Amino acid sequence: MEKQDLLLLHGALGAQSQFQSLIPLLEEHFEIYTLDFSGHGDKSAHGDFGIITFANEVLYELAKWHIDKINIFGYSMGGYVATYLAMNSDRVIKAFTLGTKFLWTPEYSEKEVQKLDPLKIIEKVPAFAEEQAG
Repeated sequence: MEKQDLLLLHGALGAQSQFQSLIPLLEEHFEIYTLDFSGHGDKSAHGDFGIITFANEVLYELAKWHIDKINIFGYSMGGYVATYLAMNSDRVIKAFTLGTKFLWTPEYSEKEVQKLDPLKIIEKVPAFAEEQAG
């Protein structure tokens, strides 16, 4: 049986390296692809920083990899990108998410904002932190 393609998308303070221990468990069944969104990992930030930009980066990589249709697993923010692509592109076979919150209330948003740690942002997404520092 031919393996299906599976793209793994990381979260907001993550990078494709998050998936290194998961990839060997999936490779028997899927052809695995990963990428760093701009401003994450070692990839510099460019353009607008948001879901549409990240979705366009995915579409660019799919074209570069010569992939017409793909399954996508998105963790947290990667889940937003996966669902955005599933709703706005014909390139997604199935989208799976984990840790992607779809119902935001003002109270929940405030709680999440309080968790933002500037030092952790500098450590995990230095390109984004540098861009924000201007």
